[in-house]
Amino acid sequence: MIEESTEELTLGQKIVRLNRLAMEIDDAKSQRDKRIGERDSILMNLRTQHGIKDIAAARKKILALDQQINTRNRRIDQGFVELSKKYEL
Repeated sequence: MIEESTEELTLGQKIVRLNRLAMEIDDAKSQRDKRIGERDSILMNLRTQHGIKDIAAARKKILALDQQINTRNRRIDQGFVELSKKYEL
């Protein structure tokens, strides 16, 4: 009788572990689905708003925009330096 109760505990523990694993698997699946949904949403926005068809094209577009912004910022900095020299700021 004592042996049966210890076996029942181990079976109970196994059931608890299996339930935990099942919950973890379900959580992982839902997180994966959420990431896929976010990615699909981003791709849809890129397609509709900017005419970009894939992630690689989006990266190229972002790099081009970054270069334009950096160039503009350098010009602004140069203009500020020239003005500060001219007006002794």
